Amino acid sequence: MGGYDIFSSRLENGQWTKPESLGWPVNSPDDDMFFVMTADGSKGYFSSLRADGLGEDDIYCANFGPLDGSSAENLLVNAAGGATFAAVKPTTVMLKGKVVDHAKQTGVEAHIQFMDLANANLVADFTTDATNGKYLVAVPAGHDYAMYVKANGYLTHSENLPVLEGMQHLDLDLDIAMESIKMGSQVTLKNLFFAFGSAELEQRSLAELNQLEDLLNKNQNMRLIVAGHTDSTGSAELNQGLSEERAKAVVDYLVKRGIRKDRLESSGFGDSQPKVPNNCSYNKALNRRTEIKVL
Repeated sequence: MGGYDIFSSRLENGQWTKPESLGWPVNSPDDDMFFVMTADGSKGYFSSLRADGLGEDDIYCANFGPLDGSSAENLLVNAAGGATFAAVKPTTVMLKGKVVDHAKQTGVEAHIQFMDLANANLVADFTTDATNGKYLVAVPAGHDYAMYVKANGYLTHSENLPVLEGMQHLDLDLDIAMESIKMGSQVTLKNLFFAFGSAELEQRSLAELNQLEDLLNKNQNMRLIVAGHTDSTGSAELNQGLSEERAKAVVDYLVKRGIRKDRLESSGFGDSQPKVPNNCSYNKALNRRTEIKVL
């Protein structure tokens, strides 16, 4: 309609549909630019030159919401004209927080990556605020993510974040405390997965293992001990052996990737060092873990 128009496209079965113009009154005969949708899909903001404006370009808002209280269908409602257009169902979740030094509690400028655990594809790659360590990112729903936080002089921090469909209207808050690289510092590898009752590493573990390899390559003088832990299910003898085998599996992988054997140790603690009581399935999952500690 003008120099620039706003179009929409839907991702269906892995393919983008043909872009379609949103038409009037979202688009006008002038330039309608920089359309940005909020992470929950409820609003879209753009700049436009219109007769009811206060200067040249003004910022307008397109609101997404049900046509009436009984309808679940989302519609685009222009704030000025009241016209409606079919809207795309929101499919993103906003994640925000800050990255700080664990000891000093001061902001850390860190590099953050989100990877889809299903295929190890990189989904987001950005840097926190250099002054206060704050970050803000929108990620697609319906995926299981590995989140990696890296900064010079710190151990890589990992998180496992299942972002499920139906979470579109949630904002997730997650603050990260970074452990500096010094003797005794330790972190949990939260994206290591083993076959049930086995020391066989699952394919989903590759992202975490590659991050650990990268950490060791960037810190050539670092030595680590890999520690395996289990929950209380099964006998103490069985758990002890399983924890040792899982820790060794991580070391063996790194050695095969070229990390010197004398830089790595492995140890198992079975169910002797639980982080939380083994009184429910959620707690047991927390206790089944693999940790690294700087020697």
